Amino acid sequence: MLSLRKIKIIQLNTVLLTFGLGIGQYSLATPVVNIHVVESLCKDQSEEMLIELGLAPNAWQALNSNSDGKFNIEGRWQTRNGDYIVECELPYETEAGLLELRLFRA
Repeated sequence: MLSLRKIKIIQLNTVLLTFGLGIGQYSLATPVVNIHVVESLCKDQSEEMLIELGLAPNAWQALNSNSDGKFNIEGRWQTRNGDYIVECELPYETEAGLLELRLFRA
């Protein structure tokens, strides 16, 4: 279940939504040490968000990288309303609940 702590809705072609997560299926207290877990969090939460917006996501692509003490995911969803870009960051060895996710309309 997605729990939003803050939401910003901004004009199209800029940030659509940005939020901090409370994540139901992942332990918020366990430090994340694997970038594949971060990608899974990013994919699952952005997919749920797009479904809630009625956009029916159907194809996911992602590039993973590590930099500046953070896991970074740059993802892309194809939806019936066009493509959406997803950016996720999580500092190394921090709790899953600190994931930062940004969603943009491409």
